[in-house]
Amino acid sequence: MRREIARLDPNLAIYTLNTPRGFLRLALGQVRAVTTMFSLFGLVAVVLSVVGLYGVAAFSVSQRMQESAFGMALGAAPP
Repeated sequence: MRREIARLDPNLAIYTLNTPRGFLRLALGQVRAVTTMFSLFGLVAVVLSVVGLYGVAAFSVSQRMQESAFGMALGAAPP
Protein backbone atom coordinates (compact mmCIF):
# COMPACT_ATOMS: atom_id res chain seq x y z
CA MET A 1 0.00 0.00 0.00
CA ARG A 2 2.85 2.37 0.81
CA ARG A 3 4.38 1.75 -2.60
CA GLU A 4 1.12 2.49 -4.36
CA ILE A 5 0.56 5.71 -2.40
CA ALA A 6 4.15 6.79 -3.07
CA ARG A 7 3.61 6.09 -6.80
CA LEU A 8 0.45 8.19 -6.88
CA ASP A 9 1.89 11.14 -4.92
CA PRO A 10 5.60 11.02 -3.94
CA ASN A 11 5.29 14.18 -1.77
CA LEU A 12 2.54 12.74 0.42
CA ALA A 13 3.71 11.91 3.97
CA ILE A 14 2.48 8.56 5.25
CA TYR A 15 2.40 8.37 9.03
CA THR A 16 0.01 5.60 9.90
CA LEU A 17 -1.34 3.03 7.55
CA ASN A 18 -4.06 0.85 8.97
CA THR A 19 -7.37 -0.72 8.02
CA PRO A 20 -10.66 0.66 9.37
CA ARG A 21 -10.89 -2.43 11.57
CA GLY A 22 -7.40 -1.72 12.89
CA PHE A 23 -8.29 1.89 13.71
CA LEU A 24 -11.44 0.71 15.48
CA ARG A 25 -9.43 -1.84 17.46
CA LEU A 26 -7.01 0.90 18.55
CA ALA A 27 -9.83 3.27 19.48
CA LEU A 28 -11.79 0.70 21.48
CA GLY A 29 -8.86 -1.10 23.09
CA GLN A 30 -8.95 0.82 26.35
CA VAL A 31 -12.74 0.63 26.54
CA ARG A 32 -12.60 -3.14 26.08
CA ALA A 33 -9.94 -3.48 28.77
CA VAL A 34 -12.02 -1.50 31.27
CA THR A 35 -15.16 -3.43 30.34
CA THR A 36 -13.35 -6.74 30.81
CA MET A 37 -12.00 -5.61 34.17
CA PHE A 38 -15.43 -4.55 35.42
CA SER A 39 -16.94 -7.80 34.15
CA LEU A 40 -14.38 -9.78 36.13
CA PHE A 41 -15.08 -7.69 39.23
CA GLY A 42 -18.80 -8.33 38.76
CA LEU A 43 -18.20 -12.06 38.41
CA VAL A 44 -16.13 -12.09 41.62
CA ALA A 45 -18.90 -10.15 43.39
CA VAL A 46 -21.53 -12.67 42.27
CA VAL A 47 -19.39 -15.61 43.40
CA LEU A 48 -18.75 -14.01 46.80
CA SER A 49 -22.44 -13.25 47.30
CA VAL A 50 -23.42 -16.82 46.39
CA VAL A 51 -20.86 -18.20 48.84
CA GLY A 52 -22.13 -15.80 51.53
CA LEU A 53 -25.76 -16.75 50.97
CA TYR A 54 -24.83 -20.42 51.09
CA GLY A 55 -23.02 -19.83 54.40
CA VAL A 56 -26.00 -18.03 55.92
CA ALA A 57 -28.41 -20.73 54.74
CA ALA A 58 -26.16 -23.52 56.03
CA PHE A 59 -25.83 -21.79 59.40
CA SER A 60 -29.61 -21.34 59.62
CA VAL A 61 -30.22 -25.00 58.77
CA SER A 62 -27.66 -26.15 61.33
CA GLN A 63 -29.37 -24.06 64.01
CA ARG A 64 -32.76 -25.52 63.07
CA MET A 65 -31.33 -29.03 63.20
CA GLN A 66 -30.16 -28.46 66.78
CA GLU A 67 -33.56 -27.06 67.76
CA SER A 68 -35.23 -30.07 66.14
CA ALA A 69 -32.90 -32.48 67.92
CA PHE A 70 -33.64 -30.88 71.31
CA GLY A 71 -37.36 -31.04 70.62
CA MET A 72 -37.17 -34.71 69.62
CA ALA A 73 -35.12 -35.47 72.75
CA LEU A 74 -37.92 -33.95 74.81
CA GLY A 75 -40.55 -36.09 73.06
CA ALA A 76 -41.76 -33.88 70.21
CA ALA A 77 -42.76 -35.40 66.88
CA PRO A 78 -40.17 -35.15 64.07
CA PRO A 79 -40.76 -32.22 61.66
